[in-house]
Amino acid sequence: MPVKTKFVWDHYGVNWVQIDAPRHFFLYTPDGFKLLVEKTGMKVSNVIFNSSEFLFWGSEQYLKDIPLRSNGSYSENKKDSIFSKNDIKRFKRMSEELNRKGQGDSASFFLQIQT
Repeated sequence: MPVKTKFVWDHYGVNWVQIDAPRHFFLYTPDGFKLLVEKTGMKVSNVIFNSSEFLFWGSEQYLKDIPLRSNGSYSENKKDSIFSKNDIKRFKRMSEELNRKGQGDSASFFLQIQT
């Protein structure tokens, strides 16, 4: 079953917090990663999407030109950030929904040797 992860890119584009340039040279789709794994003689036995509310609050900050390590960032100063507790709860629910749909921006891949 193909997994769709376009939501995040379509929604945030270059402001997606997990692009994390310049550390990430490649961003694999789940299907692309599975193809690479199969070329090594292994297979993906399971995928667990594990995005968190960071996907949303980090990307929303980038949209507003707020760096992650600034005084205005939720990661540095929750009390005075632009987000309310309800915003963070909503972001958490949204990320959990994306995970359920296989559309989160973070995932763990479990590999097996093909027999």
